[in-house]
Amino acid sequence: MKKIISLLLAILMLACTLTTFAGCALFKIKVDMTDFSVFYTSTRNTTATFKSSVIDFCDELKNCTGVKIKTAKQIQQGQKLILIGETEHEESVKAYESIKGDGFAIRVSKDVIAIVGTSQLMTMYALQYFEEEYLADIGTPSTTLSLPRKVKQSKMPVAELVNSEGSEFSFVYEASLDTTKGCQWTEAYNNCHYDYPYDMLLACQDALASQVKLRNDLIKKQSDETDAQANEILVGMPDRAEITECLADLPDDHAGVFVRNGKVLVTSHSDSSLTEAKDIFLDLVKDGTVTDEDGTVSVRFPEGLSISTQCFEDFVTDFPKPEGLTLYNMQDAGDMSLQYLYMGEGVNADAFHAYDKVLQSSGYTLLCENEIEQSLFATYVNHNKNTTLYVTYNAFIHGKDNYDYEPRLKVISASLENVTLPDVDILRAPYIKQKKVDSTITAVPLENKDVGMGYVIMLEDGRFVIFDGGFDENAKNATKLWEILTSLQARQTAGTDGTIRIAAWVLTHSHADHYEVFQEFLTKYLKTGQAKLEYILGNYPSEIVTDNAGGRDMVLYNTIKNIAQGLNGCKFIKIHTGQRYYFSNLEIEVLYTQEDANPIRYDLFNDTSCTLRFTMQATDAQGNAVSNKEATVTAIWTGDTFIYGSRFMTAMYGPDLKADMVQVAHHGNVGCESPLYDNIDPTLIWFPHTYALFQSYTKYPSPNWQSTVDRKLAFEGNVKYAFVSDGACVTIALRTTGPDYDGVFDALTGEVIPYFNYKNNSENGVLVPIR
Repeated sequence: MKKIISLLLAILMLACTLTTFAGCALFKIKVDMTDFSVFYTSTRNTTATFKSSVIDFCDELKNCTGVKIKTAKQIQQGQKLILIGETEHEESVKAYESIKGDGFAIRVSKDVIAIVGTSQLMTMYALQYFEEEYLADIGTPSTTLSLPRKVKQSKMPVAELVNSEGSEFSFVYEASLDTTKGCQWTEAYNNCHYDYPYDMLLACQDALASQVKLRNDLIKKQSDETDAQANEILVGMPDRAEITECLADLPDDHAGVFVRNGKVLVTSHSDSSLTEAKDIFLDLVKDGTVTDEDGTVSVRFPEGLSISTQCFEDFVTDFPKPEGLTLYNMQDAGDMSLQYLYMGEGVNADAFHAYDKVLQSSGYTLLCENEIEQSLFATYVNHNKNTTLYVTYNAFIHGKDNYDYEPRLKVISASLENVTLPDVDILRAPYIKQKKVDSTITAVPLENKDVGMGYVIMLEDGRFVIFDGGFDENAKNATKLWEILTSLQARQTAGTDGTIRIAAWVLTHSHADHYEVFQEFLTKYLKTGQAKLEYILGNYPSEIVTDNAGGRDMVLYNTIKNIAQGLNGCKFIKIHTGQRYYFSNLEIEVLYTQEDANPIRYDLFNDTSCTLRFTMQATDAQGNAVSNKEATVTAIWTGDTFIYGSRFMTAMYGPDLKADMVQVAHHGNVGCESPLYDNIDPTLIWFPHTYALFQSYTKYPSPNWQSTVDRKLAFEGNVKYAFVSDGACVTIALRTTGPDYDGVFDALTGEVIPYFNYKNNSENGVLVPIR
């Protein structure tokens, strides 16, 4: 259990009727704390929160007195003791019996200090009172404390959450949460359950009901769309004034349980740290349970209760934050990276530029930057603090007419021990010293017509960039990929040493039909030294972010860094939206990663897929860029990006998405929506599935919404070519005169592939390479 910091509000206690006989020095006693030990009755039911509060109390005593307070396992005659909670010692008994109603008491003598409440929770309250009243103002540590002989607080105001008869409280959650099982978008992935904050609410409801042996459905649940009521237990960040005020005061790396205005708040700035708040609540339910004389069991929290714990201790949280902006939430961005999201008033380009000045004046160096459609992106590094920050301002200038997106400012922090910075040479457009070959793009064919996706880009310097790979159940596709690479390498004009050199392998997301070929290729060719890999590019979400994402697969998240470290010289780069990377004559620009969905929670794991824009620039024999427009080819690779990624990019970039080519998302199955493809307006579509499925997905008529999207893309725009992924290794060369559409060939045989004009009830057909 992390260190518990109890911020019990002393001002509220002073507002209560506090009975004390310590009003003057006459009723105080000087106590030498030397040789004192702390004793409390510990059982299997003693909660971690209560134990932590005792540890904190002892630590604070040590700080103020210089005396290390030990823990006594039993009471011994003549022992100097601090008695915490109900014990059999007569001083504890006297203190407890003096309390009327809910409250606590403290009794002090030279050898015994008894601190007890009417519940374990009230005892924790008393410990904090002791710290604030008698320890907080001590300057120089002294072994002697001046303490009142008796302090008593009776009939304290409490919130009775539940009793064995029922509850007047209702749990309240965010209306946007998924509170049903299953996935709204597809019948597949039926392992979907609830969004994480709702899971936490259910855990709190179950704990509260079971504590008094009540059916949990007798404690109501409702969304924050309902009118605010007097008795509410607010879990997560529902839209209530008390939550807004609490989070404004709560440090960004804390989570906790608070009682304000008769309402109980179980809250934090993040789904990740909400786990900590839930754990505290579950402990306090036990600690706040009392049994009245008539046998009625109830759970009571004192008004003003405020117990929090520090979270994210292994993350980077110590860096300058944007000033004057409201923190909307925080999110575990994977790879020990932490995302701070700011929304609302003041979030604009000026705030981004002001923050840039703060960072650079604080020792952060700008590593790279970019601007797309008024959205701003920057990556910083501070080697002295061993920290990197990625900062972005999402302007969403096309968002008003596309899904009503609001501007956001985002900061993602990470330690340089957990993320690898890209080398400077891939952040700047390189000069190609020797052109060995025209660039090509090849669709890796599917073995046995398995679903999957793999593309190979050959660079003009002879290296390769590989995009995903596909399934490899029988280890055949990795061999096929090797054959494609060696065959393409043989087309180079300059000799090679026979080693396949892969500049970058882009793994869009963690689904087996995209990464299995990589895994097999790793064993067969990379680890054996037959191929060399320089960079792995990707961005994979944490488990907490994808908790309710259907089809969740955490293989790459769990393994990719170790894989990169095991390959001599290879680096895994956690890519971020807006960053640009350069390999020979290829620019890769990141348009979307899993980090961009926040504050939307994932329904489908496919939306964690990266989307990238490739710009291929043909050069002359000396490596100089050819000036004619046709020599520059753009392509957008979506992986399996789903609707939220599609909407994000539409609102962010609008017509700037225009590209010559696009890979159809999720193999033509449920993926991106039409507005994204309308803006891309491609000439060629890469369809990572079989010709038969291309026919099926674009058939007319069809009730399937994605078929409508596919059909519109293929036949209602300017698409002239559709390249599928079965049969031949369809390859197109990018020459100085532009893409060689007339010379599409098979990468393995070199043979030119003829087209078939496929119309599908449309006046406009598309040319599909068919053998």
